[in-house]
Amino acid sequence: MCTVIDHAFTIGIKVLSIYCLSTENLKRSKEEITYLLELFQATIIKQLDYLKKNNIRLIISGRMNEFPQGFQDSIAKIAKETESNTNRTLNLCLNYGGRTEIVDAIRHIIQDGLKAIEITEDTIKQYLYAPMLPYPDLIIRTSGEMRLSGFLTWQSIYSELFFEQKYCPDFTTLDFDNALTEFSNRKRNFGK
Repeated sequence: MCTVIDHAFTIGIKVLSIYCLSTENLKRSKEEITYLLELFQATIIKQLDYLKKNNIRLIISGRMNEFPQGFQDSIAKIAKETESNTNRTLNLCLNYGGRTEIVDAIRHIIQDGLKAIEITEDTIKQYLYAPMLPYPDLIIRTSGEMRLSGFLTWQSIYSELFFEQKYCPDFTTLDFDNALTEFSNRKRNFGK
């Protein structure tokens, strides 16, 4: 598994969400998307033993139905094989956009026939892609960008943000630890 992901789980992080491919990324050339999906699929298949051995549950958040059927089936099979794992959770966001997730949640609420008076924040949470996951305490944004780019739009309302200049491939375990150290020194009051 990726060194930073393995490190995060080793030091006790219970849930890790990774923004792998945004809905906007799918506007890239067909050749590039095909390459990225093949690379992603091969990597996940290779890591199945790691996930099983370390009791890590794999969750995929996003519009999987827009991917080729073979890719969907392969990733769904791996997620199914790890669904009873309870030690850690790895949430990979693929074809994901925060606004898209909220739109999809609202569509499902309407399809289920809920009345306006029945809709609460808890209702919406239950219709998100991965409602079982806790909201993130910390979001690390690499690449020097100072925005979340639609990552966990609903869930991130009280998340602490850490912006890193390095691009993801250059982000090390030391960088991860530095972000955690800064996070641990912050005082969080959740709007109180």
